[in-house]
Amino acid sequence: EGKAVTGFSVAVSENRGDDSVTQWFEVTTWEKLAETCGQYVVKGMQVLVKGRVYLDKWTDNDSINKSRLAVTASKVLFLSPKREGGSDPA
Repeated sequence: EGKAVTGFSVAVSENRGDDSVTQWFEVTTWEKLAETCGQYVVKGMQVLVKGRVYLDKWTDNDSINKSRLAVTASKVLFLSPKREGGSDPA
């Protein structure tokens, strides 16, 4: 439909004593927010994401059922500055 869309992954880590648990979320942004995230979000950047969380389910090419947590973002706040020096986009 000609709408801009950008996707990136966000890791959320939680320390539990000597252990650390990391959860990954796939984030999708649309239209103006997608354009902004596509321009500024880079790997390793800290962001705060607000949006609708859902469980994304699919079957892969080997007929294995897969699932992941995903967010359709309505707002993304940049908590760290954009990195200079050619960092890969997230």
